[in-house]
Amino acid sequence: MTIGVAVIGAGMAGRAHAAAYRIAPTLYESTLPDLRFVSIGDVSPELGSLAARRFGYERTDTSWQAIAEDPDINVVSVVVANFLHREMVEGLVAAGKHVLCEKPLSDNLEDARAMADLARNADTVVRIGFTFRRAPGVAALRELVTSGTLGRVLHIDGRYWCDYASDPKGPIELAVQGSSRLRRARRHRQSRRVPRSSSSAGMCRR
Repeated sequence: MTIGVAVIGAGMAGRAHAAAYRIAPTLYESTLPDLRFVSIGDVSPELGSLAARRFGYERTDTSWQAIAEDPDINVVSVVVANFLHREMVEGLVAAGKHVLCEKPLSDNLEDARAMADLARNADTVVRIGFTFRRAPGVAALRELVTSGTLGRVLHIDGRYWCDYASDPKGPIELAVQGSSRLRRARRHRQSRRVPRSSSSAGMCRR
């Protein structure tokens, strides 16, 4: 028996998911069956194909429906624009897939609540990906705050450093469907229950 894996989205975060499925079993002892890396889906055939070859996935698909309909795929990461999440997650769950959806769930509260209700009532495992929640270093920082070691924390300065948009010929995306980099960075911070009075700077090298 194997578990078939697919990732929808071949951008920076999607490639991180694709790599993580391969790397995690080498870092942690797994009780799961062997993984089969089936597909990376993306509306861009070129990006999807590049990612599939890079991370050793069998193929690429240009529609999420093809992934939902494939009986060889059991687990799917949804790593696309936030406003696209709900349709894909609902379709994948209806097809009997286990789903890991990137945060935030949506760009509006109605869809986010609907997806949370779907997860609670699904027959499969449906989860949201908070990257840092259980990272040891972040847990240690949280302990320093909650234990009072640092005193009363009134302000933090958070920065989001990355170079995935460093191609001078690539698009500069500051906001998509009302979800800016600043809001995305805040999802990590809110997940770790850092004081709400903190500020965050979403920074990207161009």
